[in-house]
Amino acid sequence: MTQESINESIALNEKVIIMFGTYWNLQCYKMKPILEQIIEDGIKVVNIDIEVDVDLKTEYNISMIPTMLCYKNGNLVDNIVGISSKDMLIEELS
Repeated sequence: MTQESINESIALNEKVIIMFGTYWNLQCYKMKPILEQIIEDGIKVVNIDIEVDVDLKTEYNISMIPTMLCYKNGNLVDNIVGISSKDMLIEELS
């Protein structure tokens, strides 16, 4: 994943969630089915593994996982840390 591909996702989609996490973290694991439902609702989800994409973790100043950056129409509307419900995520992007 690159900053360029993140920027492209934000520019090309009305609603985007950038999910910072890891495969082994329990909270990140619990978010997976919720994010899959979000995708089915037409919201773009970009998953970033902080152990693979360390530069992005640093650039976005991620200190806790999961962290979800919610973008609407190219603007950051919320920064959510920890487990969140599908309804809360959709509400943040409404």
